[in-house]
Amino acid sequence: MATATSTSVSQQQQMEERLSTLDMFPVEDDQCVSEAPSASVHLDCIVDPNFQDRNAFETKWTQETFHIQKIQDALNEGDKYINMLYTYRSCSYPISQLFNTQQTAGPGASAAAPSSPTPPPPPPPDESTSTPTEETPKASLDQTAVYEAQFAVLEPEIKKLREFMYFHRSAIKLFCENVKRISLARKESKGKSVVASESILVSLIKMLDLFALLDALKNMKACLNNDFSFYKRAMGYLRKNLGADDQNQENHTLYLFLAHQNAVTASLKDELKELEGVEDVIGSCINVCAERIEKERYLLPNEKHMFLRVMPFALFLIDSDSRDAFRSKVINSNMLKPIFKKYPVVTVYGDMQVTLETFVRKAPHYDPSWFAYDARIQQEYELVHIVSQIREKHNEYLERFTQVMQDYRKAKSTMATGVPLPQCKEIFNTVLQGLQLLADWSGKIQQQAAWKYSAPNRSPDIDAKFDYEKVVRYNYTSAERFALIEVISMLKGVAGILIKQESVLSSPIRLTIHDELQDFIQNSLREMIRLVSQAKSSAKPSSRPDLLQLRTLAADWTGGTEPVDTALYGKKEKRDTAPATYPTRAVPPSATQMELLRNLVFSLAQQKKEFSGTMIKQLEEFYARSFFYPYLIDLSGTILKTTDLADLWYREFYLELNHQLQFPIEMSLPWILVDHVLESKDANQEVLEYTLFPFDIYNDAANRALHTLKQQFLYNEIEAEVNLCFDQLLYKLSEQMYSFYKTQASSVLLDKVYKAALEPLTERKTNSSEMINLFDKLNPPRSRYEPLLQQRHFQLLGRSVNLSALVAQRLNTYLRQNVDYAISRFESADLTAITELESQLKAIHMTHTLISRHVDVDPWSSIMNEMNESTSLVSYHSRILLHCFFELVYDFCPNYNFNTITQRFVKSPRQFAPAPTRDAAPKPNIVFLWGNRQLNNAYQNIFEMHKKFFGQPHLMSMINLIGRAGLPLIVGECLRHVDLKLKNVIAPYVDELFQGTPISGKLPLHSYGVGGSYLNFEAKLKEVYTYGDFKNEVLQELRDFGNHVLFLLLLDDCLKIYDTTTFAVWAPVMGITPPVVSKGVPLEPSESDPLVAVLAKFREFLAQGGEAKSMPSMDEDCALAQTVDQYYRQWTQQISLFKGVLMRIDETVNSLRNEWCHKDVPENGVMQVETTHEFYRFWSCILFALCMPQKDGEQMHELYGDGILWAGSTLVHLLGQKERFNAFDFTYHILATSEDPPFPIDTNQFPDVLGFLGNARTVKELNSTVFDILDEYFPIIPVGSEEGPFRVVLHPPSAVALSQWSPPAAGTGMATRPITTMTTAAMGGGGGGDDDEAAPPPPPHRGGSGSDDEEAPPPPPPRRGDSGPEGGDEDEDNPPPPPPPRDPDEPDSEEDAPPPPPPRRT
Repeated sequence: MATATSTSVSQQQQMEERLSTLDMFPVEDDQCVSEAPSASVHLDCIVDPNFQDRNAFETKWTQETFHIQKIQDALNEGDKYINMLYTYRSCSYPISQLFNTQQTAGPGASAAAPSSPTPPPPPPPDESTSTPTEETPKASLDQTAVYEAQFAVLEPEIKKLREFMYFHRSAIKLFCENVKRISLARKESKGKSVVASESILVSLIKMLDLFALLDALKNMKACLNNDFSFYKRAMGYLRKNLGADDQNQENHTLYLFLAHQNAVTASLKDELKELEGVEDVIGSCINVCAERIEKERYLLPNEKHMFLRVMPFALFLIDSDSRDAFRSKVINSNMLKPIFKKYPVVTVYGDMQVTLETFVRKAPHYDPSWFAYDARIQQEYELVHIVSQIREKHNEYLERFTQVMQDYRKAKSTMATGVPLPQCKEIFNTVLQGLQLLADWSGKIQQQAAWKYSAPNRSPDIDAKFDYEKVVRYNYTSAERFALIEVISMLKGVAGILIKQESVLSSPIRLTIHDELQDFIQNSLREMIRLVSQAKSSAKPSSRPDLLQLRTLAADWTGGTEPVDTALYGKKEKRDTAPATYPTRAVPPSATQMELLRNLVFSLAQQKKEFSGTMIKQLEEFYARSFFYPYLIDLSGTILKTTDLADLWYREFYLELNHQLQFPIEMSLPWILVDHVLESKDANQEVLEYTLFPFDIYNDAANRALHTLKQQFLYNEIEAEVNLCFDQLLYKLSEQMYSFYKTQASSVLLDKVYKAALEPLTERKTNSSEMINLFDKLNPPRSRYEPLLQQRHFQLLGRSVNLSALVAQRLNTYLRQNVDYAISRFESADLTAITELESQLKAIHMTHTLISRHVDVDPWSSIMNEMNESTSLVSYHSRILLHCFFELVYDFCPNYNFNTITQRFVKSPRQFAPAPTRDAAPKPNIVFLWGNRQLNNAYQNIFEMHKKFFGQPHLMSMINLIGRAGLPLIVGECLRHVDLKLKNVIAPYVDELFQGTPISGKLPLHSYGVGGSYLNFEAKLKEVYTYGDFKNEVLQELRDFGNHVLFLLLLDDCLKIYDTTTFAVWAPVMGITPPVVSKGVPLEPSESDPLVAVLAKFREFLAQGGEAKSMPSMDEDCALAQTVDQYYRQWTQQISLFKGVLMRIDETVNSLRNEWCHKDVPENGVMQVETTHEFYRFWSCILFALCMPQKDGEQMHELYGDGILWAGSTLVHLLGQKERFNAFDFTYHILATSEDPPFPIDTNQFPDVLGFLGNARTVKELNSTVFDILDEYFPIIPVGSEEGPFRVVLHPPSAVALSQWSPPAAGTGMATRPITTMTTAAMGGGGGGDDDEAAPPPPPHRGGSGSDDEEAPPPPPPRRGDSGPEGGDEDEDNPPPPPPPRDPDEPDSEEDAPPPPPPRRT
C-alpha cells in the first residue's frame, strides 16, 4: 500500500514538473496586433437563467421577476421579427420576372415541341376575377401551374407576416398589462413605497424600443405589400380549390396591417388611451432614459441608442388632445431638452437612421423648440474633429493598462499569499475604463454613420447612380476616412488586448466584485441596520426587512455561519470594532441574485428620509457600480457586443430603396476604407498598419448574419464580397509593396553624388501646378509594411489566413515578372543595353534582399535561372547569353567601329549589314523599371550615355551576367564564326582580288617623289578599290573579323580586372589559397618581400627590447602577411584568353598558309619581291585603298574603324609576314618617300596626297601598336636553332656555280655584289630598286608603271579572270632576268622542292 502511494506521489510530481516545463515554452509568436479579436471559436460560459432560480431567493422583488421574464421572452421573440423584417427580400420581383418570361415564351415553352402555338396568357386576376372556365383549358392549365408555384413560394413568407401581426398584438397586450399593474400598485401605495423597480421600467423601455423598431422596419419594407398582393392574386385564382372564408378575413386584416404606416404605434397608442396612470408609468420610463443618458449609466452603444429612441417615442404615446406631454410634471423636461439638442440623429438598425424629431412630429402638442439644434452639432458626430482626443485617451489607457498588468504579474510571482486586493481593484477599474472607452468609441462610429445617412451628398458634381453612393461613397472626405480607420483600429486593437488577457483579468475582476459586495453587505449595511433597528417597534421603518433580506441574500460569512451581531438589535458598540472579515473568493453573484440585490438597493435608495446622507450616498454608489458587474463578469461577450460594427456593412434599407439585389464593392464602406489606405499610402504612411482592421467589419457582419439574423444568403453575400475584396487587397498590397521595395533598392543603388545633385531640384506635379521636391521621390520613407508582412494567422470569416505567405507568393510572381521584363527589354535592344540590364538585375536582386527580410520568397538564384532559362531541360544556354551572341554576330561586329585610343566601339555612320530582327519591346512599366518616374528619369540619363558606345563597362556587365560558365560558349561561338568567316568568305575574296593586283609590285624609286609614287600605286590598284563588292563586302567582312578579335581582346582585359578584383576581395576573407598557388608560385615567401620583411624586423625589434617579448598577435600578423604575399605574388605562368584565341585563329590560318605563303618560287632564291601572291601584298593593296581620301568626305577609317586594321595585321602577324609587310608595303613606301628627304608637294597637281599621307601616318601608328600587342600575346619566333621558318640562310656559291655564272646584261638592275647571308629583317627600306649609283629617272606621269624604262608605257591594269600566278602576259621589252645560278644540291624542278616547314608556335 505504501509503495502504491509513493508511486502515485512521484507520478504526480512528474506531471507537475512537465506542466511547469510546458509553461516555459512560448506559445505566442512575434506577430504584432494588426487585427481585431477573433470570434471564430467563442465559448460563452455565462448563461442567463432568465430568473429560473428565483425561488432560491425570498425577497419582495421576487414576484416582479415573473413579469420581467415574460417581457424578456417577448423581447426575444420580437428580436426574431426585427431580424426577419430587416432581412426580408422581395419574392414578387423574381416571380414577376418569371411571369414575364412565361409571357415571352408562352405556355408550354418548356415542352418538347417548340413549334406549338404560344398564345399570351391572360393578365393576372384580381380578387374579383372569376375562376378559369373550360373554354381555354390549355392556357388555364399553364397559368394554374404558375399561380400554384407563386402560392408555394409566398405562403411561408406570408405566414411569417401573419405571425408578426399576431405577435405585435400580444406584445402590446403584455405591455399594457404591466403598465396597468404598475399604475394600480402606485395608486394603492400612494407613493409611500417603491412598487416598480428600475429593472421592470428598463424592461418596459426595451418593449417601447421594440415597438418603434418594428414600426420603422415595417414602414421601410415596401416589398411586403408587393408580396402580399401577389399572394392575394394567386390565392384568388386558386380560391376554388382552397375555399376558406376565415383565411380571407385574416388576409384582409393582414392587408390593412401592412398597408397602414405606423400600424404598431397606432395600435399601441389606441390601447394606452383606455388605461389610467399611463402618463405616470411611461413618464417614469422617460425619466429613467434621461437619467441613464445624463449619468452615462450604460455600456453597450445599443443601450444608449435605445434610450435616445424611446424618449421621443414615449412622448408621442402619452401626448394627446387631452394631455400635453411636453408640459407634464411627471417628465423632467430640463433633462430632455439638452439631450434632444445634443443627439438630433440616432441609428435605428443597420443602415437605418432617424431623427428624434420624427417620432413626435405628429404629436398634437409638438414643440419644435425641444429639437432645435445648432449646426455646429455636426462636429460632435464627425470623428475627424475628435480623433485627436480619442488618440490621446487611447495612448494614456494603453500606458496605464501595461503598467497595471506588469505590477499584477510581478505581485503574483513574488507574493506567496496572493495578489493584494488593492491591485485587483486597480485592474477592475482599469478594465472598466477600457470597456467604457470602447463603448464610447463604438457609439461615436455608429453616430457618425447615422449622421452621414441623414445628410447625403447631393452635389451635382458626383456621378452617383444609387442613393447609397451619396451617403457612403461620396459622403466621406479623405480626412474623415482616415479618422474612421484610425478609430476603428484603436477600438479593435484595445478590444483584442483585453480579450487576449481575459484569462489573467478574470480572477482579479471576480475577486474585486466579491470583495466589494461583501464589504457593502457586512460593513456598510451594518450601520444602516443599527440605525433603523433603534426605532421603537411601533414606528420601525419599512426598510428594515429590506435590509435584512439584502443581508441574507448576499452575505458570505466566514466559516459559513452568520455571527451574532448586536447591530441587528440597534445596540451601540462600547468601543470601536474592527471591520468584519470575510473569505476572499473569486466568485461573483449569479444573474438573478444580482438583479434582486440591485432592486433592493434601488428601493432603499429611494427612501431618503430613513437614512442619512452618507448612507444614501453609499447605496447610490454601490447601485451605480454594481450596474457594471454583469458586463465585467462576461468580459469577452461584452467586448464583442461593444465592438460590433456590422451596421457599417448592412445596407438592406438602401437595397430596398434602389430595388437592387446588392451593390458593387466600390460602394461597400469596409472596402472603401481599405482601398483608401492603399491608394493614399504616400500621404499617410502610418495608416498602412491599420489596413486589416476594417476587414473585421466583415467578421462582425458575418457573425450577425449567422448567429443573430440567421440568414444564410446574407453570409453568402458577405463571403463573396470578402473573397473579391481580399483578392483586391492582395493584388494592390503586393503591387505597392513591390513598388516600395523596388524604389528603395533603386534609390540605394543610384550614384550618391548624382543623387545629391538631384535632391534639391523640384518639378511640377503631373496635371497640376503644384511643385514637388525630388528629395522625397528619390528617398522613399521608412517602410510601414512590416506589420502586415508579419500576419501569419489573420482571422477572416472564421478562417486563419496566412497573409505573409499569400503576399510572398505574389511577390515571387512580381520578382519573376520583373526579371523577365528586364531581360525582354534587353532582347529588344542592342548589345549596349547590357549595362542597363545589369543595373536592373542588381536593383531586382536588392529588392529581393529587402523583401526576404520580412517574408519567405524563393532564392534569387532559382528566380534568376528560371526566368533566364539557364536551367531548361532542352538547353543550358541562358536568354542573356544567346542574345549577347546573337547581337555580337549579327549587329555588333558588322556595324560597330573600334577606336584604339578610347578602347571603345561606336556605331558606324553607315550600316553595311542589315539590322537584325529583334523581339518587340515590352510595354513601359514604371515599377518594373526603377520604381517611380523620378528615378526612371535619373537612371535614363545615365544609360543614355552608355548606349552611344560599347566598351569596358559593357564587357564587365556581360561578365557579371553571363558568368564564367557562359563565357566559353561566347568565345567558342565567336571563334567558330571567325573560322567560317576566314575559310568561306575572306579567303575567296582574297583569291578574287589577287587577280586584280598588279603583275609587278615593284616599288617606285624615291626620285618619283610622293606624288608620282601615289599616282603610280593609284593606277596599279584601281582594279582593286573599284571592285564592285570592295566596300560592302570585302572591307565589311574584314571589319567583322577584326571586331571579333578586338572583342575577345577587350574581354580578356576585363576578365583580368574581374578576376583580380574578385580575388582581392574574397580570398583573404574566405581564408582559401587560390588555385594559381599550385601553378608555379612558391609556397614560402622570400624575406626580401616588403610586407614580410617589415613585419619580421618589427617583431625582432620587439623581441630584443629587454622585457618586451614577442606577442602572439604579432606572430599572427606575420603569418597573415606571408599569406597575403602568397595571394598577390606575380604568377609564373601567363594565363590569357586572348592568347588562346590567337592560337585558335592560327590553326585556321595554317589551313590557308599554302595559299597565302610561299605560293611562288622565288626567282632570286630568297623571296619574291616584285611579283608575289603572299597575303601581305594583298593587305598592302587594301591598306592603300583605306588611306585614299574619299570624294564624298567619308573616310574609310570613319566607316570601318580600327577593326579592319586589326583584321589584316592579325593575319599578317600569324602568317609571319610582318617584316615583309613593313619592308614592301605601298603605303609605308610613300611615307618613306615623303620623309627621307622631304619633298615639297604640289597640292594643285596632287590634291589627294596630303590627305593620303595623314591617313597613312595614322594607319602606320595603329599597325605598330597592333603588332606590338600581338607580339606580346603571340610572338612569332624561330624555334630550336638559328634556322627557322622566317629566317633564310644563304650559303656562298660553289666553284662550279661561279664558273657558270655570268653578269647580267646592262639595265637589268641586278646587283653584282656577292650573295651573303640575309634575313628578312635586313630587307627593309626601299629594296627592289636600281643601283644606288644609277641616275634617277624622271618622275612618271600619272598612270605610269613605275618601271626603270623611261620610254615604256605603263602596263595595263590586271584583268579579272586572268590565269596564272602573274595574272597576265609579261612585258616583251623588259624580259624577266635570267634565273640565278642553281646549287647542285637543289632539286631539278619546282615540284620537287619541298615546301618550307610551317613555323612552330609557343
